[in-house]
Amino acid sequence: MDSHFILDDLKTTDLKEFANLENFEFSHYGQKDKRIYQCRVTTIDYPSLIPVYQKFQDPKKLFSHAEIMYIEPGASVMPHIDVKRAACVNIPVAGDFEKSAVGFFNKGKKFVPNMHTDAEGKVTVMKGGGYPDAILEEEISYTKPIVLNNQKIHNVSNYSDVNRIIISLSFNYNFTFDDINHLHQTKKLLKE
Repeated sequence: MDSHFILDDLKTTDLKEFANLENFEFSHYGQKDKRIYQCRVTTIDYPSLIPVYQKFQDPKKLFSHAEIMYIEPGASVMPHIDVKRAACVNIPVAGDFEKSAVGFFNKGKKFVPNMHTDAEGKVTVMKGGGYPDAILEEEISYTKPIVLNNQKIHNVSNYSDVNRIIISLSFNYNFTFDDINHLHQTKKLLKE
């Protein structure tokens, strides 16, 4: 698959501290029912992430940062390509993951610029953008950690009635999804 793969061997520690959204200052992308909220988190502030990073063979080389992300019940993020990362590991924290999904799309004809709204409500136009009339090719639900190709047009939809919360570990941009998949296939991504 060139869009994703499940990391069955990544056993994570308890990350339930990230389920209490009041503890974080989120910014968001998107408008109304198409928003995704995110907040960078560090191992200094959240040492519970250290055992997760330690499951990888070379985490300092592999990863640039981690974020807690959530989308509200009924929200569906616009199909888009990520600007600052080519691949990531998404780890489920809280929510009904059987009633939420990541979709992969063909681009369609329309394109809108990437808009970022910070916690104070300031909007900035950034590189990249969304594809509002993209055509869904595949939709997957997952309950285990997953590696996603963020350079494929993708979105997240939460069909449940609770917040969907994940920890997302961003691979350094010089690693493509194919690079990460190769490391995984050759047993060089995770420690044994």
